[in-house]
Amino acid sequence: MEQPKQERKQTLRRKLSDIQGFKVEKEQSYKNQLAEDLEKHKTTLAQKQKDEMRNLEIKFLLSKHDLIRQRENDLWEIERAKLQEKHSILKSNLQEAFLLHNQQLTERHRVESAQHERLYSLKHDDMKQSHLLERRRYPKQLKTQHKANMADLKKNGKPKSELHKMEDAFMKQYAIKMRELDQRHRQEEGGMNLEATEALKELETIQREKREQLMAIEKERLRERDAKNAQELKEWRQSLTSRKN
Repeated sequence: MEQPKQERKQTLRRKLSDIQGFKVEKEQSYKNQLAEDLEKHKTTLAQKQKDEMRNLEIKFLLSKHDLIRQRENDLWEIERAKLQEKHSILKSNLQEAFLLHNQQLTERHRVESAQHERLYSLKHDDMKQSHLLERRRYPKQLKTQHKANMADLKKNGKPKSELHKMEDAFMKQYAIKMRELDQRHRQEEGGMNLEATEALKELETIQREKREQLMAIEKERLRERDAKNAQELKEWRQSLTSRKN
């Protein structure tokens, strides 16, 4: 049986109303979902930005810390280099001072040796001159004395045979005395040479002891300089520990 026209209209309006309500509900649900997704996205994005900012801040702080540490290390290295340079300069000055002292000592020893050589050269020349004069004078003295003795004997009437014997005896005695003179001269020259050699050895011993003493002093001063530098470095490193803290 066919529905009346008015009833069909009402039924259609209800259906349209239901469809419209469903559409509105669906749109509202869609909007709500969009809003929820947007809020989640905003929350996620905000958290991501927060994390990135925190990471950037940490990275900045670490970079700043590294720069500060590097700067401190550079400054400490400069300090250490200055300490080492100071030590090197002071040690070099010590070595140069001892080198100069050693050169002066060597020159003084050279002068002393030259003076010693000149002194004994003069002594030797004086001795040779003295021996030469004695070598000339002594035979004359012997011969003069012999002539005087022979003259007295002739005056006293000594026989010629006796005079000849005395002349032969004198010549033998004369040769012996001249040999003795030469031997004494050689002994005196040998003694002079030995004295010069011994004096030179003593001088060289004194000079060697002075050089050894200078070397020992230099070694001790350099050891003291190294020890002082080591102590300064130790104190400097200890000061770094307090500064780091």
